[in-house]
Amino acid sequence: AIDLDAFFSAWQESPILSSEPAVDDAPPWTDGKRRDADILDIYEEVDEDSPCRRNAAYPQLVECMEQPFITADETVHLGSFVTQLRAYQRPNGAWQVLAPVRADPSVSYVDIGGGLEGDDDLRLSCGVDETSRDGRRCSKEQRMRHLRNNPDYPTIAREPTNLLLTSVTEPVLGADGIVSDHIYDLAFLTHSEVPVVTLLGLGHHRPGETTELDILQGYEGTQPAILDVQSLFSDQAFVGGYGLAERPCTPRRPAAECTGERDTCLSEGGATAVCDEAYSLCVEGNEPAWTLGCTRPLIYAAHRKTEFMLRLTVEKILSGDGTGFHCVTAEELEEGAAGGVLCEHRLVSIDQFAAAGVDSSTSSAGGFGDIAFSRDGNSLYVVRNSVGGLIRVDTSVDERGETRDTPAAQVEVCANPSAMVTFTDAHTEYAAISCYRPATIFIVDLSAFRVIEQVFVGAGPHQMTYDAARSYLYVGNTLEATVSVVDLDARRNTRFTEVARIGLQEPYSG
Repeated sequence: AIDLDAFFSAWQESPILSSEPAVDDAPPWTDGKRRDADILDIYEEVDEDSPCRRNAAYPQLVECMEQPFITADETVHLGSFVTQLRAYQRPNGAWQVLAPVRADPSVSYVDIGGGLEGDDDLRLSCGVDETSRDGRRCSKEQRMRHLRNNPDYPTIAREPTNLLLTSVTEPVLGADGIVSDHIYDLAFLTHSEVPVVTLLGLGHHRPGETTELDILQGYEGTQPAILDVQSLFSDQAFVGGYGLAERPCTPRRPAAECTGERDTCLSEGGATAVCDEAYSLCVEGNEPAWTLGCTRPLIYAAHRKTEFMLRLTVEKILSGDGTGFHCVTAEELEEGAAGGVLCEHRLVSIDQFAAAGVDSSTSSAGGFGDIAFSRDGNSLYVVRNSVGGLIRVDTSVDERGETRDTPAAQVEVCANPSAMVTFTDAHTEYAAISCYRPATIFIVDLSAFRVIEQVFVGAGPHQMTYDAARSYLYVGNTLEATVSVVDLDARRNTRFTEVARIGLQEPYSG
């Protein structure tokens, strides 16, 4: 865990980064003498008291040793080759981080306590693996490896890669005979080298605030578990999945409600264009038929080594619907429970389409990376690995309620792009695409659909995270074990520039 508040305070100590009009006016005033809190010059040795210095290659860039900002006591080890980290708030309000682990195929989850929402310091907890020499290795009880967490059932497929969290609303018949809606939290998991998709169940609850009665009845959520594994991608050799995205769904609502929400949006300082867009979506609606009135997700999953896109969703058998079936556990079903069925969610494949506009079997440059939808859901942006492009797919809804899923445009970016995050300012949506070999980030204006900036960062950039509160982008540089901090705020003259780095760039650490 990295204390970002402490890091920002440290690297912004320099008078050059001060908001004062002149360096001599930057506090504390020293009559032109060097301040102890100043950022050190290039090649100078950093320490706990002065952790930051100017980068040798780019003196305007401030790099800081990471040790003062990392809470060493709150570091846990998940295993080798962790991929995506996903934050999840359980129905009882507690937070967790879920992470697929490739070397030991599993999904680990870490409990988070304290921090901003608590009255004490941040805490990370995932138990202790008593069989490991590593005292910080997470317990096996907090790793999902087997179907339904049963060691007698099959293990998770190899190379788990990408994770997407979502929820589904289902009617549930209670013991009192009353039907009420329940929200089921789910996660979709792709595997880069095998053609399967894994479905995880994270818990379920009633809409709104969880009450004490809900907790007593088990609605606060159960232990996360693997619910289903299906081979949904192409059965060609070496074909797996990577990018995942859920198409936004907006149900049509009365104009009066939409007007009230638009007024609230404007009164809270929202941009007129953004508030107007939300109003139009509210009045007109944007519901793909497969979402059943926005009650279940429509998921797009990108092939890793071909140029096809998979569409999928989930379904669940409901008990008490007059069929004579009733819900049982997997163990009860194995014991031969009469009339029993598994009332768990199951993966459902809808179809597949060529997202690049060509047949992947004739393409020598296939393969996709990350994917993401526009705010309204009418466009899907797809990173095309081998040819270095970003594709825009028309995913608007036709008169039948079907998404069109037609490739509409492509813009050239760097060679072998992979990771992508999207962000927005008051009016425009952007995509940041990491370029591993040239060590750059390409910024694409998604409205104009053109590259507007190329940002140089550390060596081997890959995964990125957007900090909406501060308007910064954090980039993980895998070849030098650093994190680049890129400014995205249109109000600052350092926009689309790497301004700081967590960790020292080798070989300049002395």
